[in-house]
Amino acid sequence: MQKSSFGVSLLKVCKRLMRPIVIAACLITVPAAGLFMCSCESDAKPPGMSLETTISAGQYHTVGLKKDGTVIAAGRNQWGQCEVSDWREMVSVSAAGSHTVGLKSDGTVVAVGSNQHGQCNVSNWDDIIAISAGNEHTVGLRGDGTVVAVGSNNHGKLELSEWRDITAVSAGGKHTVGLMNDGTAVACGDNTHDQTDISSWNDLESVSTGLNLSLGLKGNGTIVSTHVYLFMPAESRREMKDEIESWLDIISVSTSGIHTVGLKKDGSVVASGINDFGQIDILSWNDIVAVTTGDYNTIGLKSDGTVVAVGYNADGQCDVSDWADILIPK
Repeated sequence: MQKSSFGVSLLKVCKRLMRPIVIAACLITVPAAGLFMCSCESDAKPPGMSLETTISAGQYHTVGLKKDGTVIAAGRNQWGQCEVSDWREMVSVSAAGSHTVGLKSDGTVVAVGSNQHGQCNVSNWDDIIAISAGNEHTVGLRGDGTVVAVGSNNHGKLELSEWRDITAVSAGGKHTVGLMNDGTAVACGDNTHDQTDISSWNDLESVSTGLNLSLGLKGNGTIVSTHVYLFMPAESRREMKDEIESWLDIISVSTSGIHTVGLKKDGSVVASGINDFGQIDILSWNDIVAVTTGDYNTIGLKSDGTVVAVGYNADGQCDVSDWADILIPK
């Protein structure tokens, strides 16, 4: 049977993932429903192994990656951040305050939305295996473990050209965090609230950033956190930090900076933080395989490829109940 160009491109992505950055060879995380797969033997799973994001919530919009490599969006489109209907052969998406970034199967990157700070100037990137959009900047992880970034460099959040051996990246509001292949983390940018004080972290599987917050998911299913929820009294912030770090059996975590959501092994979800718009009313959710947090809303992907949402919906960012065939991350 003749291979499609999409399938050939996915194999190229898989080959990049097999470079030394991913010490064990790849189990490619792209096609969940029998499109194309590439699996390889592995002795160990390095941190940051799952590189794709198939649902992503920005400040006031939500983006989903479908099984066929197309992208769907809902919510505010003031800057054109939802103009993704013509995207094809995508393997990952990332939404931020007012822009959306997509990773193509050939390792190139596309972006739409506000480009006030140059955060959409990614057309010359190649050999990219993971992306992350921040409020005013965009970060890309290359197949060789180095990192590229564009956009606003206020607070030095783009000062990452010397990073090496990176396996995952997360762009926050005013800072950037990278996960290294030894399970430690590096960070640059604003540290007003200690969000880059993460040099002591270890045994990490993934990292997540919010407005002024950094989280690390450890190999034992627990979370480490910097200071949280700036709009709360100091005592409440300490209590929330303690609550997050008491969670067990977590396999994925997402934070907006004012609320945090954890996905557990059994498909249930836990949450903590500000709940002004019901954004953490998710304890009844089940059969969830991925979560993402917008500023004041939470989105969950179910194992059947449908999507659930709670929280602030003035711009329609939670109007995802009719979404189907969203790609299941592996």
